[in-house]
Amino acid sequence: MKNHVVLSSIFFFCTLLNMGCGKKIEENASVEKYNKVDSTKSDIVPETIVQDTASRIAEIKAMYEDVQLLSKNKSTIECKKGKKIAKETPFEDSEEHSYEQTASFCKINEHYSMYSANFNGHEWYNDYTIYLKDGNIFFVLESGGAEACSEESRAYYDIKGNLISLITRSNDCDGGDFKKSKTIRKEKDLKQYLLSFNKTYTEIQGMINK
Repeated sequence: MKNHVVLSSIFFFCTLLNMGCGKKIEENASVEKYNKVDSTKSDIVPETIVQDTASRIAEIKAMYEDVQLLSKNKSTIECKKGKKIAKETPFEDSEEHSYEQTASFCKINEHYSMYSANFNGHEWYNDYTIYLKDGNIFFVLESGGAEACSEESRAYYDIKGNLISLITRSNDCDGGDFKKSKTIRKEKDLKQYLLSFNKTYTEIQGMINK
């Protein structure tokens, strides 16, 4: 019986492959999103956000570059690591195999911090990099693969840690390069992404803090 991590991975691929694009949203529109700032709480609370998305994404890209630059000076970075073993039975008649799942939390400076995690199993993997400023998530890069499939998502958050933009791309499981990126705008797809990510984020934090 496949464990929770395997099911999460399968859910991640199915979710991204079925997400579509809607009509273009005005940059200064008031959009109701489903967000969860505190990953330790299970309730999903609808919140109205007024956000200049283009300006915020530009700011996030600048912050991302700051983190990359600061990360080069490894002597000033404090990191805490965690891991766990996940068991998986790839086929009904096969033996159970163990796979090491890893996570780390690094404090880059007094403002920036970052979680990194790798989940993997039989012929699949998921990697997460979660960027925070002053304790709030501002960007999440998620990538994964399974056999011929490759997926990637980039999630952008406002200053309060609420999701404002989700961009995905995949290779349509043809073993080739990524196809054109898609901006996910349907509310049900955004909610589905957040439910999956928040569950994984809690799992990553648990690996670090146990």
